[in-house]
Amino acid sequence: MTLEYSIDVEKKIVLSIGSDTLTDADVLSHRNRLARDPLLDPTQYNHLVDLTQVERLELSQETIQSIVRNNPWGKGSRRAMVASSKVIFGISRMIQLSLEDQGDETHVFDNLEEAKVWLGLK
Repeated sequence: MTLEYSIDVEKKIVLSIGSDTLTDADVLSHRNRLARDPLLDPTQYNHLVDLTQVERLELSQETIQSIVRNNPWGKGSRRAMVASSKVIFGISRMIQLSLEDQGDETHVFDNLEEAKVWLGLK
């Protein structure tokens, strides 16, 4: 039900943390809030999406396609998604593959620490 974010300007990272059940409305609202945030330059920032506290994803195919089509992250930015549930990991992998078709550098992890290493945070 929640998808919140914080921006670390010094480390040039956006940390998004989801919990409970995420719906189309949650994900689209999150994307729109990020797009309006004056601190964020997505061509210069990496993105860590922590889905380890998410119990269910209720995303339509249209929302997944919208995420891919309206991807704000620029070339050279990395996006790491972390999921502990096999189902959420699988959905995240589908998004990863679609983003990679557009040249996006995205990876899905089942471990938060590995994701941080990949993003250069550790």
